[in-house]
Parts: sequence; C-alpha cells; structure tokens
Amino acid sequence: MANRFHRKRVSPKEINSYIATISRNFYSKQENNIYEDINFIRRVFYSVAQIFPPIDEQTNSRDIPRKFMELTIIILLLVYEVADLQGIFEWIRVVPLGLIFSSLVTSFTSTIVRVCLIKNRKLLMTTIENLLRLSKCNPRKRQKDKLDLMIGFSLCFIIPVGFLLSTANLCTPGLESVLEDYVQNNCFGWSSENKWVNCFIQFTMDTLVLNQQYTLPGFVIVLCCYMFSLLKRGVETFKHLTRRQQDFETFFDSYLKYSEQIYSCVSQIEDSISFLLLILFGFMTFSIFTVSTFLITVNYKKITVIVAIPQVISAIFMIMGFYTASLRAVAINRSAIKIKEYIHGAVAASKSSDHSQQVLLLAMANNFPSKVVITSWKLFVLKRNFIWGTLSGLFTYGVILSQLGQS
Repeated sequence: MANRFHRKRVSPKEINSYIATISRNFYSKQENNIYEDINFIRRVFYSVAQIFPPIDEQTNSRDIPRKFMELTIIILLLVYEVADLQGIFEWIRVVPLGLIFSSLVTSFTSTIVRVCLIKNRKLLMTTIENLLRLSKCNPRKRQKDKLDLMIGFSLCFIIPVGFLLSTANLCTPGLESVLEDYVQNNCFGWSSENKWVNCFIQFTMDTLVLNQQYTLPGFVIVLCCYMFSLLKRGVETFKHLTRRQQDFETFFDSYLKYSEQIYSCVSQIEDSISFLLLILFGFMTFSIFTVSTFLITVNYKKITVIVAIPQVISAIFMIMGFYTASLRAVAINRSAIKIKEYIHGAVAASKSSDHSQQVLLLAMANNFPSKVVITSWKLFVLKRNFIWGTLSGLFTYGVILSQLGQS
C-alpha cells in the first residue's frame, strides 16, 4: 500500500521544462489577444475603408482588388473635391479668404488622410502591436478598451447622419430648384429633369462623400486616442515593475530597458501618425472656425432649423474630438513626469554607495519627460500649454465673430 502513495522525485530539468511550457502558453495567449485586438480594429475600419487588410489576405492576388478599390475611391473623392473647389472659388468676392481657406482644408482632408493611412498602414499596425505588448493589458482592460472604441467609432457616424437630414430636406416639395443647383454643382453642370433622380444622386453622393469627409477622419482620431491611452498605460508600468525591487543595480537596469521600450514606441508613433495628427488637428480647427462663422453670421430668418442642426452637431463633435485627443496626448507627458518624480524618490531612499550611477539615473530621469511627448509633425508639442493656447485662440475668434455678427 505504501508504494501506491509513493511519488517520484521531480528533477530540476523537469521543473525548468514545466516552467518553460507555462511561459510559452502564456506568451502564446498574450500574442493571440494582441492579434484579436488588431483584427477588431481592422474589421471596424471596413465600414469606411479597406485600408487595413487581414494578415491572411495580404498576398498579391488578393491585394489587387483592394488596391483597385482604394484607387477608385481616391479618384472619385478628387473629382468631387474639384467640383467643390469650383463652387468655393465663386465665393471669393463674397466670403472672407480665411473662410474659403478653411473650406478648402476641410474639403481635401479626407483624401490626404486616406493616402497617409495607405502609405503608413503597416507601420501603424506594428506600432499598435508594440503598444499592446508594452501596456500589458489584462482581460478586463481589453474589454473596456473595445467598448470605448465601439462608442467612439459609433459617434463618428452622427455628423454624416446630421448632414444627410439636411440632404433629405432638399427632396421636399418647393426645393426642386435648390436640389437641382446642388446636383449641377457636384456633377459639373449636369442635372436631371426628374426630381427623384436628382434626389437619389444627391443623397447617394452625400452618403459616400460624408462618410469619407467626416467618418474616416473621426475613426482615425478615435484610433489615435486609443494609441495614446496604450502608451500612457505603458509609461505607468514602470512603477509596477520596480515596486518590490530592493537592489539599486537591478532598478537601474530595469529603467534602461523600460526607457528604451518607451522611446521606441514614441518614435514609432511619431513616424506613423505625426503628420496625420497635424492634418486632423488642422481639419478640426478649421471645421470649428467654418461652422462657428456660419452659426454666428447666418440670418436665421432665411433658413430652416434642419439646416442649422447639422452645423451645431458638427461643432460640438469637432470640439469634443479636438480636446479629447489633446488631453489624451498631454496625459502621456504627465505620466512621464510622475515617473521622473518616482525615480527621484527611489534614488533618495536608495542605500547604494555608487553615487555616480545614482547621478546618471537622475540625469536620465530628468530628460525622460521631455522625450516622452507627442507632436504634430514636430510643429506643435502636445503639452498643457498647447491646450490653453488653442482655448484662448478659439475664445478670441468667438468674441471677434460675435462683434461682427452684431454689426
């Protein structure tokens, strides 16, 4: 009976093999979670653009139809924007040049954003992949991130729907001549004698174009906010990694490895979305200027409420997008400042006799926040003063417009 309960002694080799198996399984599960999150983003983007194809569809034979579709959409957008450009130039003697420039920027943003995404899509997906590894998200945070993404992506459709209500209003009796003018403006002077044909053409064009002009940039803004959240979470991981470390040399080595990963991710973000951020911030700023100018200077006695509603919705969501993206970017730098302060406290409490190494670590920590910042193509550094500067600019512009409206 004694042999029945006898257990064989486990050798160190078997223990190491068992630990290695557990590590491989954990790493494999983590990688699967990362690719699930990336594929989720790819699938959501299919509603506006097939910019991020699945990994198993990146062969040349399957890539040709997608590239042809992308090229076709870009050409159609350019045709629409050229037609829009003709209408804009007719306003030169009537409308201020600043407003015309704002209209030009908002009109061509969708094409520029689409081309930038096509050019940088591989780097963008690699950056998100590395950020997911760095942030070490648990299942609960991953589910919350997906929910936040779904809410953000869904909100991006509200502006186009608001403008489509205005388009549908053109199909009501008594507005046939206005509808015909819109169709002629979009179709280079052509329009149908049938009202419902014109209505169908205008509604179809607006559905396709508004999806690209507002929904696609909105999706990219939501994606940028998601990347900023992942980087902020990654910056904050240093405290959790070193909380129980007592040895100063181990702490020093951990910081070197950690800072190298953070700098690499910041560099990848700069390479993948820095120019996009410049375009998107310009798009949102000029959209706010254009809409606010319209809302303050328009004669409300001559327009219906349904014309003003989309403009109000657009202004609200543009301001929300602008400051949400700005605050998420600024939060990264604030987290980096907290890490610097944490390192200062750890060095002060350290009992290490290697003072030269302590001084070196403090010097590196002091430079850490200045390197962990998000920029818009190196032209604007997204720190706290950027938010206050834009707020004061928008407030000043609003005061000037209100005075012009009263006069």
